[in-house]
Amino acid sequence: MMEATLLLCVQWIEAILSTAYRKKSGEERQLISSKFGLPNSQSLVCFALCSGAFSDPVLKVYTASNIRDELERAKREFLHTNIAVKKSNKVFLPRLLERFARESSIGSDELLKWVCDNVDRKLQDSIHRCIDSKNVKKASQIIEWLPYSSKFRYVFSDELAK
Repeated sequence: MMEATLLLCVQWIEAILSTAYRKKSGEERQLISSKFGLPNSQSLVCFALCSGAFSDPVLKVYTASNIRDELERAKREFLHTNIAVKKSNKVFLPRLLERFARESSIGSDELLKWVCDNVDRKLQDSIHRCIDSKNVKKASQIIEWLPYSSKFRYVFSDELAK
């Protein structure tokens, strides 16, 4: 009960802030970010934060000495387990990547290119076939967003399970 209450409050506040944030220009976004968060946010943190929702990344412990490498590894693991291409015409992306794109200030085309640069060769080839097969002008035409599931669960990394 406690987890559900906390998660609902966080989601409610995030929805309000993201709506206000989305309608602003670049300078206004920086001002909002400096008031409500870190002035220089690290967008890779999206792949490390776990609130206990089904769609969240795996729960891990990070160390200050290797934080950059650990965040990179968490990003690659998340992408590997949560991206799918079906019938060479749709790329299924988790909603967390939509949030990552907002925080990184990149559009759908740049996001799809970023995904291709950060997944293994097999998935990369599947995404390229998907882009080429439909003669698509916009990445948003082939991206299908997977719904965010706020159902409560924690998935522990192998390191924590030992």
